[in-house]
Amino acid sequence: MSLMVPVGGMFFLGFFAASVFLLFAFVGSLYLTELRPLQELGSGFAEVLNGLRKAKELLAYLLLRAAALSAKL
Repeated sequence: MSLMVPVGGMFFLGFFAASVFLLFAFVGSLYLTELRPLQELGSGFAEVLNGLRKAKELLAYLLLRAAALSAKL
């Protein structure tokens, strides 16, 4: 992140100010310190919900299979 802004600023020849660099540095540090753990937490919740969905599908399949077997008897 700290290299991307100065290298990108070379394309604008004079339009790159120190305040812009400080803004990107601040946002980059904010991402690394506060937003990234929240993003990882959200990813963890998504994985758990995906596992629950698969478990629900498996239970529904087993119940349908058991109902089909009991109907044959």
